[in-house]
Amino acid sequence: MISNHARMRSAGFDERQWAVRLSAYAALMKTSRVVIPFLILLAASACTTVRVGRDFDLAAFDAKVQRGSSTQTDVRGWLGAPNGVGTSVDTAGERYEEWHYYYGTVRIPGSADSRVKMLQIKFDQRGVVRRYNWSGERG
Repeated sequence: MISNHARMRSAGFDERQWAVRLSAYAALMKTSRVVIPFLILLAASACTTVRVGRDFDLAAFDAKVQRGSSTQTDVRGWLGAPNGVGTSVDTAGERYEEWHYYYGTVRIPGSADSRVKMLQIKFDQRGVVRRYNWSGERG
């Protein structure tokens, strides 16, 4: 019976050459555990679209809302929960609760295809829409 050691010698390998090759193979395997996932991530990100917020229909909101009569309950029914809530005070000292809705998409690479729309709604102390403003695409 021939040992592995004897087979390596008969194939022209000495122990040092075998150790060098084994070490190189181990280094390659260790590197590939990091490099391969990175290459997959890099390839996937070449066509990635990043989305921020939740999409909503500005035109539908604009058609339904009535300043002075629409309420927070109405708005929540039309658009869902806001992305953010805050407070503002006008120059006369009147306080408003503000709801913020936003949605944006950015294609990576090539951010020229970016789309952003924002809606800010101000409610009085009774929860009634006093004013709103928006920017972006309506449809």
